[in-house]
Amino acid sequence: MATGTNAGDVSCLVVGTSVTTVTQTSTAGAYAATITDASGDTDVVTTCDKMTSGYGNAADSRRCILADGTSVISLFSVATTEFTAGITGDDAYYCGPVYTEVSTVDDAGTSTDGNYSCLEIADNTIEKYDSTHTKTWECTDSTSLPYTCTSETATGYINPYWGAQTTAVTKSFSAISASYAETLASTCLSDGTNTWCDLADGTATIADSADATSVVATCTAVAADDSQTCTITGDN
Repeated sequence: MATGTNAGDVSCLVVGTSVTTVTQTSTAGAYAATITDASGDTDVVTTCDKMTSGYGNAADSRRCILADGTSVISLFSVATTEFTAGITGDDAYYCGPVYTEVSTVDDAGTSTDGNYSCLEIADNTIEKYDSTHTKTWECTDSTSLPYTCTSETATGYINPYWGAQTTAVTKSFSAISASYAETLASTCLSDGTNTWCDLADGTATIADSADATSVVATCTAVAADDSQTCTITGDN
């Protein structure tokens, strides 16, 4: 049972013998927090996001960055202000450090900073967000390897050989660490008939989109002159 109190712009959360204090800073939309555990050790969290209900759990939540660069998204109760009694403080997501990602929407090569990948505690699925906290990828159960992430954008581009397509990109991950670092296995895109997958070792496969196990071609890694050689293994 969690209890919460508020006074001015400071809100204290008590969960068992752990206390989280979130304080609004002078910078608009920025917050600082400290977490004191049962042993009395204090973890200073230098940055917290504004409250939002835009995460996949559709609940009022706030993300705070931990000292090691990972972050935790906890449930808070929002009425008419950022700080209100009735805070639950239950953790909803554990997230890895922020990273830079090249867009898979088109061939512009645009990269964005501040992306982060989160484990949803309720079902072990992975959700990924950009720096504005907009969901960019939805993934399957991370305890069932490999798990697959599908882009929220319905157009995709992964390499110049396959070109732009009107389907979402999918990424397969073979492992996830205790600090939520993922090991990429493949990046795939369908053209409606066949699916090209760039593999982690630099090679590629082309499979029948109706049956991903039916490989119709295998490709070598990209050469120094940016060429890539594919060998047809079927009649597609």
